[in-house]
Amino acid sequence: MDDNTVPLIQGCLANDSSCWKVLLHTCTSTSTNILRKQYTSLASDEIDDVISNLYTKLIDGGLNSFRGQSKYELLKYFNIITRNEVISYLRQKMKRDRNPSLDQCTEDEDGHDSPLQHLLKDNTLRPDTITEINDLYRKAMGQLSVKDQQIILFKIEGYTDSEIAELLDIPMGTVASRYNRAKELLQRTLIAAILIILSGRNLPWMASL
Repeated sequence: MDDNTVPLIQGCLANDSSCWKVLLHTCTSTSTNILRKQYTSLASDEIDDVISNLYTKLIDGGLNSFRGQSKYELLKYFNIITRNEVISYLRQKMKRDRNPSLDQCTEDEDGHDSPLQHLLKDNTLRPDTITEINDLYRKAMGQLSVKDQQIILFKIEGYTDSEIAELLDIPMGTVASRYNRAKELLQRTLIAAILIILSGRNLPWMASL
């Protein structure tokens, strides 16, 4: 495609549908490969969403920013815009999912139940107790820094430390240390608050009074 790159881009900018078909096919192949290899937590439908967003931006004028003349430069351009788009997509997704369930935050690193999770599985707890516990969880999350909240939420979504590091533009080692510290603080705060609740009016035997 080296010899045809400039005419191809010019054709797209002139709204030639056949040129757009070739360009978008190349973009799809390149972007899908990047997303599957480097963002393994993305589901197939999420990959489709990212590529669809890329199409829209390219067609709506994004291609005007390309200044290369070779296939290599075009593929490099697709690499850059794909990375930018997936970061934008995941950040928007995180904003939509700012209230994950308490269950998602109470497993240990091996996927086993924490003491807090065992407590939540106690079938004798009254519904109003569970509601109050979830309210406490949301308040505890609100006490974390924005960055720590972002790390917690991305971890819940299943993203790796390297993916989170790129999304938040911080070192990978920082992701692990901040996550462990934030999760420990979150669980410690919640357990203390829950014990206070359970030692008072919400004990199961008090329901009969």
